[in-house]
Amino acid sequence: PKGTKVRLRFTVMLDKIETIEGEGEVVRVVKPGGKQKSGMGIVFTKLTQYSKELIEQIITRKPKRKAVILSSKK
Repeated sequence: PKGTKVRLRFTVMLDKIETIEGEGEVVRVVKPGGKQKSGMGIVFTKLTQYSKELIEQIITRKPKRKAVILSSKK
């Protein structure tokens, strides 16, 4: 339910697999059966310093894109 305090621990793939840890609070809940996809929103309330640095890397990194070769036909 909204307002629930949670402990968070999940992995993300950056240059290698990393773990983000901390605490959060449920701020939004969407129940199944409605027009929106079900799920919840959690706001971080307390993170380890390392986890903060990982999140900053995720937010600021540029996506890796494959080169696309375009050719023109005449």
